[in-house]
Amino acid sequence: MKSQSRVRGVLSALVLIAVQSVMPDSAWAQTYTVLDGGTFSGNVPANPADGSTIDLQGVTATGNVTVTLPTGAGGLTINSATGESVVAIDSTVLGTNGTALFTNTTTGSVIVNLTGGLVTFTGGSANLDGAVITSSSGVTINGSDVTFSDNKAGRSGGALIVRKLATAPSGNLVINADNVTLTNNTARAEGGALFTSNGAIVIGNGAGAILVQNNSSNGAVNDVSGTFHTGGAISAGTTSTNTTPSTLTINGASITILGNSLTGRQQVVGGAIYARRGVTLISSGAVELSGNSVSGSSGVVTSSVYGGAIGVGFGSELIPVTITGDTITLTHNTATATATTGAVQAVGGAIYATGEITLTAAGKIDAEGNKAITPGLAGGGALYSGRGAVTLTGSEIVLSDNYVSGSSAL
Repeated sequence: MKSQSRVRGVLSALVLIAVQSVMPDSAWAQTYTVLDGGTFSGNVPANPADGSTIDLQGVTATGNVTVTLPTGAGGLTINSATGESVVAIDSTVLGTNGTALFTNTTTGSVIVNLTGGLVTFTGGSANLDGAVITSSSGVTINGSDVTFSDNKAGRSGGALIVRKLATAPSGNLVINADNVTLTNNTARAEGGALFTSNGAIVIGNGAGAILVQNNSSNGAVNDVSGTFHTGGAISAGTTSTNTTPSTLTINGASITILGNSLTGRQQVVGGAIYARRGVTLISSGAVELSGNSVSGSSGVVTSSVYGGAIGVGFGSELIPVTITGDTITLTHNTATATATTGAVQAVGGAIYATGEITLTAAGKIDAEGNKAITPGLAGGGALYSGRGAVTLTGSEIVLSDNYVSGSSAL
């Protein structure tokens, strides 16, 4: 009898190990615990039910299971340890050449709730789009502090993408968080960090700091989206129609957009930010856009670049840029165009809009050292509006050393 009991005990242990190696899905909301230094594999199912929670119990975790996001009202909650939890994405096991860590291929919108401390998603590498989240309908992220860093995509949206299905009710991407950081994300085509094909992007709730730094997209070298390239860091609504509200809104206690870059072929718009239907930046504190760049590659028939930091609109549309802050700083942004033959132009060293540009500050507006450089047609070393007014309101306004193809001008 004792030997039979030992056999049954061994068999039970083997069955338990087999069950734990692949986490089963559940029809009911569950909490899935990932210990410090642990992995999603064996702990988080591929299809968690609506209202489920991934509980990160330590400083680090490895995301190595592609998780299908639930489409219900409860969404998926990711609870961070006190202070910070870093989710390092192991893309080598997420499908062929890497897919997103979180996916949604339905027409239903998805919700991700971030609780606890700071959650950082880093190191993802997707063969096509969005290394952290890729969705075919709207995405809303709720939380306090979130960072997306060092993620890359082989096409668009280095960290997150919403490529809307025609039948999906929403193509919007909303990051409703106090503090949002997007750093060192890259895409081979456009939207180095964030991309929507046909929807709005909203970042921040006004309570904290928004940082967008050192994101990039290089469509010139990797021409995977034709001849129209947009948004070194953020691109909203490249395929939207006139009736689609494909805008970008950033709302923070401070907004800092630094060192982002976009390189493309022929039509290249927005070194840091592009939005088809307009950009609005709102801050109770400082707004800074510095060191961003947009450039058109040499060796092509035409090269037209627009907006070293921000570019909006398309064709004859009258699309605005509006920035409101305590102070507004635009420094050392550049738009550079080169081509071997044909039309060459660089417009708006810092900001380009087809419609109005409105900057309103309680304190100082400082636009210095911005450049639009080209052997051909150039306009607006700092600011350029195609068919609208440029209005600056502040207690002090400084326009200095802005450069247009060899001459200093606004």
